[in-house]
This record gives sequence, structure tokens and C-alpha cells, in this order.
Amino acid sequence: TGVVDQTEFVLGCLNLQGDAKTLDVKKLQAENARVQHQIAQTQQALQAIGRSLNVDPALLSFSAIDRECDGEFVSRPSEELWKKPQPTATSSLTGRVRRVSKGCSIAKTEERAMSLKELHAVRRRLQKSCEEDSWKDQTTGRHVLQAEEVDLYHLNYYHICPKTTLNGSILHGLSPQAAWQTGQRVEQQHAGSCQAASLAKGQVEEVGQDGSVRVSVSHGRFMPGVPISIDGTDLGKPSEICTPGAVSYKELFGTGPLRPRWFCCHWWGEPVLNFIACCESHAEKYDPNDANFSFWICAYANCQHDLGADITCDPEDSSFRRAMKLAEGVLLVLDAEATPFRRIWCDFELYKTIAVDKKPLNIVTMHESKPRH
Repeated sequence: TGVVDQTEFVLGCLNLQGDAKTLDVKKLQAENARVQHQIAQTQQALQAIGRSLNVDPALLSFSAIDRECDGEFVSRPSEELWKKPQPTATSSLTGRVRRVSKGCSIAKTEERAMSLKELHAVRRRLQKSCEEDSWKDQTTGRHVLQAEEVDLYHLNYYHICPKTTLNGSILHGLSPQAAWQTGQRVEQQHAGSCQAASLAKGQVEEVGQDGSVRVSVSHGRFMPGVPISIDGTDLGKPSEICTPGAVSYKELFGTGPLRPRWFCCHWWGEPVLNFIACCESHAEKYDPNDANFSFWICAYANCQHDLGADITCDPEDSSFRRAMKLAEGVLLVLDAEATPFRRIWCDFELYKTIAVDKKPLNIVTMHESKPRH
């Protein structure tokens, strides 16, 4: 209730009789009870949201961990969630790996920060490709996007994932009787979604002797366990997806390692152009003449085809935390609905910034088409 009456106060004092160890135990018990109460409240809130969205209640229990990954919610047992998947299938196709003709290789994900100059290049590519290729909202396939509407989900689907695949995706475990032919159209759709909601698209590039197939990716990222169709014919679910030689977006266009000055805490649903404008405004306050003023942004730093390498079993060892520890501070980019406060990763980052790292936390948002701090 937040109120201690006289009886509770007196009994509490009597319970503290003895040496200091008793006091320590009581403090731990009180803290544990508080945390359990907060967890119970959080679970109740999640279940209420789940009921309103007709989500299976089992997926919202704390016996499973839910993780957001590029817009896809993946639920699996907690001990398996953060493990990096180990390839089990072999293929005659995996030997041919094309290297990056430009860009660079950066071993440490936390050193894949984007300079202001590189963010300006992202903006130019987005504006050019969105207009020339008539990007549409992939969840409906109908709404033609304007550059100002493109968010990171769109950019990841149309630009980041296809560009960073390099050698295509190798699909294992599909229907063995399939007669693959070079140039056939391959598509993967969100499970249980409408016809237009596409997860990935591409074309058959090469067929292996073991039945595996290499697909040149034109949209999105192919995932295991989700139905695949070729020219409209269902071929089952791939058991494994390999992406040999895939890189992060920073490595594709960057010039070398760059430590972050600021770590960006945000969600993928805000328009990319607004996000870049917020970063520009923040840099203007600190160092207006530095074109290499740097920001760590997960979409560009993490390899989107191997997220298990950067999201580890212990979140403290994840690329997010390593980048946060390198950065001077955290920049929280808010949309009009303050969505980051409802994202578990953002809440984790904010908690670590305020309660553990005790680093500067700056907040910026777009208001009347201008960044506001």
C-alpha cells in the first residue's frame, strides 16, 4: 500500500533483533518481495495486452523469453534464446564466398559506430532507392512509401538485408522433389499473415547436389521454419538458412573501425529521416564541425544475418552493452508516442545508463518537423 502502520512498524523492529546479519537478510527479503511484485505486475500487463491481441498466453509467460529482432517476435526456451545457432547442414554451395569489394572488415561490433557523414550517405541512398524502386509497406504490399515514411523495418527489408547478404542465402531441408531452376522466383511469407505480408524474396541462383539451393536475396531475410514458395508453389519449411560472407551494414560502406561517442536508444518504427535529423541536431550541440561525430546504431552495427553473434546468453556481453560502455553517453530518440519506454531492450539500456553506468542521458524528439531536446 505504500504505508506502514504502527503494528507493522513495531513487528518489523522486533524482527531485526540480533546482529547485523539479520538486518542484511531482512533487507534482501524486502527487496526480493518488491522485485517479485513488480514482475507479477509486468506479467499481468503483458497477459492483458496478449488477450486483446489474441496471443497465446503461453508465449507471454516468464518460462519463455520474448525477443524482438528486426520486427519479428521470436519465442523459445530461455536457455536456448541467446545461443548462437551452429550450422549443422553441409552443402556443395558453401565454398563460393564473394568478399566485399568496398567497405571494410570490423571484428568488434562495438566499434561499428556510424559517423555523421555515413548517416548522410544512408539518407541519400534511402531517398534515391525509395523513389526509384517504389518501395511499398511490406506488411500490406499496397501502400507506396514516401521517403519521409520509411522506418528501419522498411529500410532493413528493402536495403540493409539484401545489400549485406553478398553471397545469397543457402536454403536447406526443402521438398526434395522440387525441380529448382535458375531464375525462379522464391518468396517467404510471415506465418499466419495475409498474402501480401512478405518476409523475404529472391531468385534461384544455384542448386547444390544435395538439394540445397542458393537464392540471391532481393528483399528481406530468409528464416528457418517458415514456409517457402517457388513461383507460387509451396515447398515446405527450410530447416536451416546459411548466409556465407554476410556482413554488417557498417562494414559494407564504412572505412574502418569507429568507436561510438553516443549510443542510440530508440525503436525501429520512427522514420529514418527523422532519426538522422535528431542525430544531426545532437551533434550540432556538442561538436558542430565534426563530420565524424559518431553514433552506435544497432541496425547498422549488428550483422542482421547472424544476430546470435551479437546478442549473447548474458546481455552484459552483448554488442549493445559493449557499445554502451565505450560511449560517452546515451541518446534517447523518442517518437510522438514515446514508444521506447515500452520496449524491453530500450528499458534495459535506460536502466543501465541511469542506475549502473551513470552516464549522461540526452533525449531528443521531433516536434513540428524539428528536433527538440
